[in-house]
Amino acid sequence: MSETSQKTPAVSIVMPTYKRPDLIRRAVKSVLDQTVTGWELIISDDEDPPGQTWDYLKKLAAKDRRIRIIQNPEDHGQIPNNNFVLRQARAPWIKPLYDDDALKPGCLQRMLVATLKKPDASVLMCLADNFVHNELTRPGLRGVAATLEYLDPDDALLAAYLQDLEVGTPVQCLIRREDIQAGVLWENPGEMNSAFDTWWLYRLIARGGVLLLNEPLIDQHWGHETGTQEMQDNPHLMDHDILRLKQLLRPLIQSGTKPPALKTIEQQTRIMRAILRLRDKQFIPAIKLAAPCFSPQAWHYALRWLKNKRHPGRKPLVEREELWP
Repeated sequence: MSETSQKTPAVSIVMPTYKRPDLIRRAVKSVLDQTVTGWELIISDDEDPPGQTWDYLKKLAAKDRRIRIIQNPEDHGQIPNNNFVLRQARAPWIKPLYDDDALKPGCLQRMLVATLKKPDASVLMCLADNFVHNELTRPGLRGVAATLEYLDPDDALLAAYLQDLEVGTPVQCLIRREDIQAGVLWENPGEMNSAFDTWWLYRLIARGGVLLLNEPLIDQHWGHETGTQEMQDNPHLMDHDILRLKQLLRPLIQSGTKPPALKTIEQQTRIMRAILRLRDKQFIPAIKLAAPCFSPQAWHYALRWLKNKRHPGRKPLVEREELWP
């Protein structure tokens, strides 16, 4: 296999892992299958003492010098391990990859080319195909959106606040190393059960905006034990965290356009969550969520969200700059 060049790699793929030696093989293979070869893969094992995962990683690193394996020497857990591996990156662009997900073969090449249109953007975000137990359940749909769009920091944060921009998971993103060097790392802002990754992405976007590459370049796999899966299995926890994120997000919006009141957005969020309960035939929880929501503006935003879910890219509330058709 290829040996590490003395030159700085074009992209650093960073992968935190913990006790999942079977799943990690798929993620690693997806990196080895990339059309771009000038990468480094950094895998941080959070298991202490080391176990089967570390045994596998040692064999892997011996075969390809582009693969660097490290053991997290700091506090253990999701946030410290993510921060530790992010700080090890050498390339100007960093690609997070979870050990249960996979990159499509042209992912890195397509993302790196897209960054040339707006090299000062802090985040590039692609779509993802979602799998449950290896079965495609929700494909990433572009709809009528342009292939590549850009939102400056304030517009992106406003769009996220209005639920007009769905900020995905870090594995859908490419991020600038200079923002990590500036100290924009994972943190627990308090009063949240999870969603620390979304809060981190909001803070990155606040620095340089976001490029939206409306193509599914990632395979996200669900159906096994993860923090996100736990949140999905306990929707009341997710409801709480979404509302908490809105509270945190509003002060970051510095545009001249005053964003709607937090109370309106909280009602919009409750209506949206009620719609999802109806989809799952949870009628009583849906009624309880939507019943206290009297704001016409909240219902307007929620119904716009529903239309955009069904017809992606048709009528965004916040205009995007189209870079590729």
